[in-house]
Amino acid sequence: MTLRNLFKRSLVFTGSAAVLLSASDWAGRAANLARAAESTGKKGLVTYVEGQAQHRAGEKSWDPLQTNEGVESGETVQTKRKTRAEIELDPAKVVRLDENTIVDLVKLFEEEQQKKAVTLEVDQGQVWSQLASLGGDESFKISSPLAAASVRGTVFNFGVGSSGKSTQVDVFSGSVEVYNPFPTQKYTPGMPGGFQAPRQVQGPQQVAGPKEVSLEEWYYIVREMQRIRITQGQTQFDVQDIPADEKAGSWRKWNEERDRLRAARMGHRPISEPPPPTPPAPETPAAPQVPSAPEAPAAPMPETPAQQPPAPEAPAGQ
Repeated sequence: MTLRNLFKRSLVFTGSAAVLLSASDWAGRAANLARAAESTGKKGLVTYVEGQAQHRAGEKSWDPLQTNEGVESGETVQTKRKTRAEIELDPAKVVRLDENTIVDLVKLFEEEQQKKAVTLEVDQGQVWSQLASLGGDESFKISSPLAAASVRGTVFNFGVGSSGKSTQVDVFSGSVEVYNPFPTQKYTPGMPGGFQAPRQVQGPQQVAGPKEVSLEEWYYIVREMQRIRITQGQTQFDVQDIPADEKAGSWRKWNEERDRLRAARMGHRPISEPPPPTPPAPETPAAPQVPSAPEAPAAPMPETPAQQPPAPEAPAGQ
């Protein structure tokens, strides 16, 4: 293994999310994927190319990347200026490449530690990943020269600077654990001057301990609508909220539109969009009041005759 590959960093996906697939809409595409895998070992299907893109295996010559073409483990995919491409791993998993992006498809659903592993190495550019479902026997890794992350969520963008000296992760759904998996200096948790035990971080906060990002052990959780940027040689970094009023760039808008189109074909809501508010339950109308029967007038009571005064007593001796 070369020194360059040794210090590649991995983004690991271990979360899962339910998705409703439409068999009628996706049967043809799934069949294309199956035929590509069985005939040539290719396990990814190019579902969109806009502009000029190319791919090659190892050190072979470059071939144009075309829609409905399969890709396989060990290939490198490159997009040129003003080019975008989409690769479908299965109907519920898709990755997209922005212009001027170079990605090594190291593994596509190969056995690794009793899991079906997908491993991508990004030399430069931006990769948008939408993983609508990830089983317990699957793993998904994406690499940059600086950082690693274990992903619990489903929709995020992974950007690597053209020089490889910066990496930015923007999370739009779910959460991502970002860390350095290959530190050359490792401390005991709680040791003075060392790193603190892994913990959840909410909002911007300086990570405790590391003096050089590339040397020491560090760990952050990036949640939905948050981002983190790692730069080579920096001594601190923050998890920041993505401002609600931040104007989305053309890359994000294009991906969100592609997500909506895929969701419409599959017959479900895009996983990057929040669920619609639950309407309040309609109030049950009160039962109409049944008018009560009028009370019968009380029968008049007979008047009691007035008592007659007692007769006067007769005088005595008469």
